[in-house]
Amino acid sequence: MLTTQPLRTTINENFEPNDRQEAILNVLKDGRNENQPWGYANPKRLEEHLNTRRQYINRALQGLVDAGWIEKVNRGLYRYVNDPREDHTNPEASVQNSRGCHRSLHTL
Repeated sequence: MLTTQPLRTTINENFEPNDRQEAILNVLKDGRNENQPWGYANPKRLEEHLNTRRQYINRALQGLVDAGWIEKVNRGLYRYVNDPREDHTNPEASVQNSRGCHRSLHTL
């Protein structure tokens, strides 16, 4: 059973992710436009996809959590929340996003 931490209510729209954080965001977003499971990752998966040491992954994840762009759902599990640089005015996108996040949790 997953326990969740309280959802972050604010997203830092002025946050500028570095290259490693951008790569993490890309892994988290991978599959969402193909109606595939997406939105969740753990440090091990990110380490393998990005060929980067775990300590650097953890540091980048913490920056994204602090900015409110991702959240730590459980120990070692992170979920994409929002990228304020994207256009979120399309109501179909939010339905697809919600559906994708639920499915991706079951595929880890």
